[in-house]
Amino acid sequence: MNKVSRFHLDPCTTVREAILQASLFLDAHGVADARAQAEVLLMFALQWDRAKLFAELHTRWAQLSASGPQIAEFESFALRRAQREPLQYILGGQEFYGRLFHVDKGVLIPRPETEILIESCLKCMREIWPTSEAGSEIRAVDIGTGSGAIAITLALERPDVEMHAVDLSPQALEVARLNARRLQASVHFWQGDLLQPIRQAQIGPVQLVVSNPPYIPTGDIAGLQSEVTDFEPHLALDGGVEGLDMYRTLVEVLPAVMRSDQPRLVAFEVGIHQANQVADLLAQSGLFTNVAVEPDLAGIDRVVLGYAK
Repeated sequence: MNKVSRFHLDPCTTVREAILQASLFLDAHGVADARAQAEVLLMFALQWDRAKLFAELHTRWAQLSASGPQIAEFESFALRRAQREPLQYILGGQEFYGRLFHVDKGVLIPRPETEILIESCLKCMREIWPTSEAGSEIRAVDIGTGSGAIAITLALERPDVEMHAVDLSPQALEVARLNARRLQASVHFWQGDLLQPIRQAQIGPVQLVVSNPPYIPTGDIAGLQSEVTDFEPHLALDGGVEGLDMYRTLVEVLPAVMRSDQPRLVAFEVGIHQANQVADLLAQSGLFTNVAVEPDLAGIDRVVLGYAK
């Protein structure tokens, strides 16, 4: 973690000066978009919206109209960001698929590319299960749920799904349960390794398995940004030597919960240059009649689907 000097503002500092000083402080410690991030941190500390900040900035000599504790909080936020703590952890939230999810250091921050996993999964689900018919079963499991972003989003977008979510980390499940309550999503949460708690609970056959598992090769983790290596949980990042350990293990255990005489779907998010190998794993499993790969907005193969109608 980066060691940084203390950041302190004079109580008579104007809004303009506060943002300028914070911007220079953040920029000196390698924070990208320092000005924009300083503005966000100030608004969060003072509980201002963008309109309020805009008005204050255009009153040239406007001083910080905040109490001492609020100024101190802004200073604390700027110091934490200079130490490269992710902005989302400081703010306590990240938007995902149009909804705000609480995040803290116990969970991976949801990424925009994971929205491609949601889109691909929903599209394939519409082909396999176009309507919610009486008596039809769509039992789904999200493996390594973290903040619950995937499970909760699927539960809200497809209320006909019986959604289950598993994570090895009790801290992550605490965050996921909080998000489910806040967003009023019906999700059953289980603590344990991969599909083991689902099998032990004997909830019945599963039709959909979705996962954004750890896929960063172990040797690449040290080279990631400080925001990732110093703050995000390595349990959610480290995918083994090639980054493929979790995919191999998941594919091996799928037959224990999926039946070959039912429609079924598996959707995985994958890292760069991993799609073909993960697609081969699904094809070789014998569970699926179709295997497809979907790119993200940058054209990188990001999602692998295995399905049978």
